[in-house]
Amino acid sequence: MNDDSSCRKVPVTFTFEVCIVNPSLRKVRFDRKGTQLKLRGKVVDGFNKSRLVKSVKCRSKIKNATINTCEQKANARFRVKRKTRESSCTSYSFLTITPISTCPCFNTETMGIAVKGIRNDSKYLNKEFSCKKSDNDGISLLFGNPYHWIRDQYSVRIDECGDSDMRFYINPNQATECLRLLEGGCESIRNVLDSPDTEKCPCFNVHNLVEAVKKIRFITPPPVCSISDNIITINLPAIETQGIEQTKLYAAHIEEQSGTCMTGDEVTKITSDEASYCYSLMEDACKELKYQL
Repeated sequence: MNDDSSCRKVPVTFTFEVCIVNPSLRKVRFDRKGTQLKLRGKVVDGFNKSRLVKSVKCRSKIKNATINTCEQKANARFRVKRKTRESSCTSYSFLTITPISTCPCFNTETMGIAVKGIRNDSKYLNKEFSCKKSDNDGISLLFGNPYHWIRDQYSVRIDECGDSDMRFYINPNQATECLRLLEGGCESIRNVLDSPDTEKCPCFNVHNLVEAVKKIRFITPPPVCSISDNIITINLPAIETQGIEQTKLYAAHIEEQSGTCMTGDEVTKITSDEASYCYSLMEDACKELKYQL
């Protein structure tokens, strides 16, 4: 059992109960040695082993205990042996409680903040190393500022979880919870990552532009950013011969009441607010291209 700060102690009540359910049975005489209550392998004393009569019907023993959330499991056993003049019979019940563990590195709230940042373009996801199972059944989520890479990382392996540069040793229950959180976060990210956010810029998002910048930074001649008060474009040279997939033209045009955005040769009519947001994404991409070139 682990007693570090990530573990919690939870009060639990175990109720050991035996009842007469056979209508033809008037009483039960317990075998005092054969009838036994155990919790975590230790005998629970205090169960009344005198005869149980039909008018009483049930008899129980309540045992209060505490389960540590880092405990692997808590076993409870109840064996009832009944004696008659002719023979005996035995009833055996077994209960295993596996505590719900917490993940010491991240939780639902912090995972939600990461997903929200990636959704609203304030965080950039490293697709190459994120949300992929490794040989040791580990999984990572790497994200950070889109261009000036300051990395955050959530990760889990069989016996370890990570929050950026911090690492924690964990037990199997905690590893299961960490893995559940990360897989849920990755699933949420997949649902929003492949298509532009229609509430922001319908033509492209920060991930599209970051990927474009990564692919074209070493192209000769370099791509050209054209910026004016109300229109911005990234004009790309033909690069098919260099073994890179055909690169798209991105553009944003702001008008007084509306605007347009462009991906390749597809032009979309958008609101002025959407156009302003598209324009700001393009400005960041052009600044990065200018910095790298």
